This record gives sequence, structure tokens and C-alpha cells, in this order.
Amino acid sequence: MANPVTGRTTLDGRPWVIAAIVVGIAALGLAAEFVAPPDPDNAFFLYAAGRVLDGAKLYVDVVEINPPLIIAFNFPPILIARLIGVSELLVFRIGVACLLGLSILASQVGLRAVFSARDYRLRHYVTVLMAFVLFLLPGEVFSEREHLMLALVLPYLFLAIARQMERPVPVVHAHLVGGLAGFGFALKPQFVLLWVALELWLAASRRTAPRLRAENAWVVCVLAVYAVAALTLTPEYLDVVRQLGGPYLAFLRNSPIVTLLFGEGTRLPLVVLLAYLALLTRLPRPGLVTGLAIAVLGLLLVGTIQGKGWAYHFYPASATALILLGLMVATVTRPLTSLASRVYGVVSYGLVAAVFVSSVVVGAWRVLEPRGPNVEPFPEFWALADLVRDRAEAQPIMVLSYHMRSAWPLVPYAGADWSLRYPSLWILWVLYRDQFTQPEPLVYRPSGTESSLERSFKDAVLSDLEREEPRLIVVLGSARDASGNDARRLDYLAYFSREPRFARQFAFYRYVATLGQHDVYERVAEPAPGPPARPPRHAQGNLERATRPGLRFAFGGPEQRVRFVIFLAAIGVALGTGWHRVRGEA
Repeated sequence: MANPVTGRTTLDGRPWVIAAIVVGIAALGLAAEFVAPPDPDNAFFLYAAGRVLDGAKLYVDVVEINPPLIIAFNFPPILIARLIGVSELLVFRIGVACLLGLSILASQVGLRAVFSARDYRLRHYVTVLMAFVLFLLPGEVFSEREHLMLALVLPYLFLAIARQMERPVPVVHAHLVGGLAGFGFALKPQFVLLWVALELWLAASRRTAPRLRAENAWVVCVLAVYAVAALTLTPEYLDVVRQLGGPYLAFLRNSPIVTLLFGEGTRLPLVVLLAYLALLTRLPRPGLVTGLAIAVLGLLLVGTIQGKGWAYHFYPASATALILLGLMVATVTRPLTSLASRVYGVVSYGLVAAVFVSSVVVGAWRVLEPRGPNVEPFPEFWALADLVRDRAEAQPIMVLSYHMRSAWPLVPYAGADWSLRYPSLWILWVLYRDQFTQPEPLVYRPSGTESSLERSFKDAVLSDLEREEPRLIVVLGSARDASGNDARRLDYLAYFSREPRFARQFAFYRYVATLGQHDVYERVAEPAPGPPARPPRHAQGNLERATRPGLRFAFGGPEQRVRFVIFLAAIGVALGTGWHRVRGEA
């Protein structure tokens, strides 16, 4: 009901209602995150940061391909956790939740500049959209660098849109937003492309040369200081980049077209961009939606050029696309007269409903079933974690697998320690990828004929094994040596057993169990006579999570099926109620 004095609705007179909705969304998203094991990357970054704080040398004792800021980002939660005696992961997650809340609060100034006073409902609506994409949409990519980057950069995005609309913005806010965005881009420098795209859009739309405004000055300053600090404090990183940069770019890499069309998370941004083109003439705020569309396009390009097709690479594009999609559905002027506008309008309506409802359902599902399929990193994770906890708690273990998900978050979740300087054996995938599709048996290069990279990598693994003498060795079992099995043709024990150093150490291990796709060996006091027993080769297949993009469409899993059913139901509702024929602006 409208207030007779101000003319505003009851909802605007009670901002606590919006706050309650935002808090409810945040609570569900955080609850779903807190019951789950951490993401593989986050688990390793926390471990690496703890090792560095304990005296290990980053890029020497702990070898990581990412720049050092993400490791330093984990220092505060570890120090706080150690000071007050609680879980490092718990403090880290609370810190991320605070950062997400700060992002929403910092965006309010830009949103107030973008929307006039009479558009308070749309400002509230965008605030709810932000809460949804930051707290509930991420799911398993929660607190990945892309997630943190988006939270830090969203206030800058709305500030840039306000600049394009020539709305006044407080200078203090510009300084704050610029500093946040600078740290966001520094977390993953590829996303500087988003900054460049928005600045070029501003210059083109206002027909002026790009200007070094307050927020831009902060971005440049933070990036410059970070580059100098990284080169000064961790000069070894350049050696890692020289040695591993090329191989990592080749790791699980696909062509740009394959990545764009089949990467996890690319389809929503692509559909939203097409809907933007179809509905632009029916949208009353072209500057706002165009700024968001430029951001979606820039973020989509950043995910594509990385060439992996992994879901978290496209999370920022999907999240920003959902904000744009929600705005288009809420503000499009109806009736939609052309066939294209009707089709994209109804599809947009269905997508918004499908993503929102299914994310709420899956979030609740994760909370109610914390050991269910929407939480586990791979099917045998819980049983494997229980075994590791029983036999190797507080002791080092070694996981022989090219896939990071085999070891992380297994190691911290089971309370074990890590014995390798590398997070996984991904380098072995790169070294032998050319043979994966060949019909001939896989042939490992004899000692003395390897490249310097393979020689140094193998020596590092053997040295870590000899130094740590891990209590357990977990091996991603090899499948039949046939071309269709791709990386599962790798036989890690056969590869390393060719080295006498490994054979001497592995003589102290006995086969314990096979859990799913992983074989477990335990160290014993005396070496066993003869070679250790080995299980038969595994059936064809990779880990549960896709290692390459492709062919994960609507029926790829429970979440996708739920989303597809809701999408069809929402389209039916839109068509049944004649949503596309209703006049007026929401």
C-alpha cells in the first residue's frame, strides 16, 4: 500500500523486509557451504598458506602456478584461527561471507546513482539479485578466486554504469570502489580485460578519451604495487612460470570454440547476450543493461581464453548474466510484438525462474543431505576420507593422481598432512597427453631420455616420498590401456616403479583397499617379499567431475534435471498467463 505522504510503498518504508530477504538468501547459501567440504583449490590454498606461515618457501617447498596474492589472502584467517583456537576453514568462510556482504553494501552508492528515487523497487530488486548471485548461485565454486574477484569488482561495475549515465558519485566512494576492484583484478589478472572493456565502453559512449578517474587510479596503483611486491618477495615465481607456465596452459586445454560452446557455465551468458540483442529496443534503461552486457561479454571472453571450460572460470559471466537477465525480465516493455522478442522474452522468464528456484532447491538439498551427491567431490569421497582419518590422521599421505580433486579436500577433511610439494601430478598428464588418443600402448620415456621438466618433476616426487615416508599412498587407479580411456591410461605405479628409489620405498607398502576409482596402500614396518599386491585395472571412466568441457547439458545430473523441469514449467506459466502480452513496465 502506498504511503499517503511520501507516495512510496509499504515495502520501501520497511527496508528491513529487503534486509530480511537478503539475509535469508545469504543464510541458505552459507549453510549449504558450511556443511560441505571445501573446494579443491580453496583447500590447497589454505594448506599452502599455512605451510608458508610455518616457514616453507612458496614456489620452492610449495609449488603453485598461481600468483602469490591468493596465498597471502589466506594468511589472515589462518592467523586468526590459530590465535583463537578454531578451524581455519571456518574463519576463512566467515571472512568470505563478510566480503560478500561488503560488496553488496559498497554497491548501494552506485545503485542509488543509477536508479532515481522513484526507482527504489528496482534498486531493492538488484540488491536481492546480487545477494543471490554472490551467496546462493556459486555452489561448489564458493570462494574460488573468480567468486572473490566478482565480489570485489561488482561495486566498480555499478560505478562505471553510473559514470556512463553521468550521475554524480561521491569521491570517497570512488576511492573505496577503486581499491576493492584493484585487489579483485590482482587476484586473477586475466580479469583486467573486464576493466579495459568497461573503460573503452565509457570512452566510446561519451566520445571522450579514457580518463584516469579516482577509481582507475586505485586500480592502477594496486596492480603496480602488487606486481612489484610479488617480484620482490617471491622472485622464484618467475622460475615457476618459465618452467610450468607453458605446460599448465596445455593442461586439459581445448580450442576457444569448444570452450565457448561446451564449457560448463557458458550457455547461460550466451543465451542472455542473445536475449539482450533481441530485447534491447524494449528495455527502458539502455545504459544500465548495455553496461551489464559489456561486463558479461568481457567475463565470458576471459573464461574462454583460459581454454579449460571449468565451471568456476565462467561463474563471473554467469552471475553477471543472471543480474542482467533478471533486470530484463523485470523491466522489459510489453507487449512483445516481434517473434524474436516474444521467444527470447519467454525464454528469459523461464531461465530466471529455473535458476532461482533450482538454486534454492539444491541449496536446501545440500543442507539436508550433507553427504549427498550435491556435496561430495567424487562418489567414494566419504568412504575414502573415513579410511584416511582412521589410518593416517595427523600423518602425511601421498596421492598419485593428475586430478587435484583426488587429494583436495581429502587431505584437510580427513585431518591428514600432505607430503608432496605439488598439489597434484597434473604435469604427468601434460607429459603424456599426446599418447592418450593413440591405439598403441602407452610408453613411458626411459631415464636419461626425458625432458628437463619430466626429470625435475620425477626427482621432486621421489625426494618428497623419501623424506616424508607417507603413511598412506592413494592412487587413482589406471583403466585399460586403450585410447578411449584418455588420462586414465596413466599407471602411476608402473611409471614410478621404473625408478629404483621408488621401488625401494614402495616395498614398505601393502595394498589395503579399493574405494571407487582409488586404490589405497599403507606403509608397514618391514618390506614385503616380492612386489606389493595390486588390484586389477579399473573400469573405463574419469573422476565424477568432468575433466574436460563438453556434453554436460540439461540432463547431466540431478541439479541440471531439476533446473530443466522448472524451466519448462516456468515457460508454461508464462505462456499460459500471457506474460508477454501484458502491457507496462515492472
